[in-house]
Amino acid sequence: MDTISSLSELLAEQKASSYIEIPGVASRTFGQTTLSTTLPMSKLFSIYEVDLEVQRAIVPQNLSKLMDYIMLYMDHQQGIYFPGIILSARGAGEYDEEQKVYRLQAIEKLYVVDGQHRLAAFRRLMETLQSNMARAKDRREYDRMEEISAKLSKLYTFPMSTMIYLDINARQERQLFSDINKLPRKIGGNLAVLREQRRFYHVLASQVAEKAPAMKQISVDRFTERGKVTRVSVLLSSSRRDYGRLVRRPLEVRCAQ
Repeated sequence: MDTISSLSELLAEQKASSYIEIPGVASRTFGQTTLSTTLPMSKLFSIYEVDLEVQRAIVPQNLSKLMDYIMLYMDHQQGIYFPGIILSARGAGEYDEEQKVYRLQAIEKLYVVDGQHRLAAFRRLMETLQSNMARAKDRREYDRMEEISAKLSKLYTFPMSTMIYLDINARQERQLFSDINKLPRKIGGNLAVLREQRRFYHVLASQVAEKAPAMKQISVDRFTERGKVTRVSVLLSSSRRDYGRLVRRPLEVRCAQ
């Protein structure tokens, strides 16, 4: 073990160990300096903070749906996909251009601009698993402990795409939050049905629309997103009632003019 001969060496060693390093590439996005990286959830847990003057309150229904979605990965090994988390540094940390590393002091935090519910869902699951682990340990349920430990490991190492704005202020954060949540529009109609791969009736409707001979006689755009009731959406609603009758009889399709 190396000896420390002075107070300055001791302080220097403590300073070096007190930094959190985030590898990433700095660039300019919409006129602002940003850092793009991918971080495991374990590191994200330690660096983010929520400013309620920028963020809205957590919506329990949204949180519950996200937790269920994450459990598809945790329990059933299904692939899950999330948009990247957006954080704001508010001047904290330093970027080392030569080493391509952004360094934060342990006491510094990055503020959430977009992704609050995603982060909260992962954190809630982490806390639940940790609580279950403590209970299993008290009861000496070793098989259960091993199972929970594996899930915690999967959760901690889950990779999350992250963008960090290095030089925007709280007012700009609020505007960015508003733009992100107000301007995009979710896909809907037939396009949502065609892309869904987990719901049975959605997959069924897509397969029948693609392969059933009766469907080929209907010349309607299956990829319409809104404004039309086309063969996939009609098939989806009808398949729950009487799939057999649907494929045997001509299907009438109403299109909005």
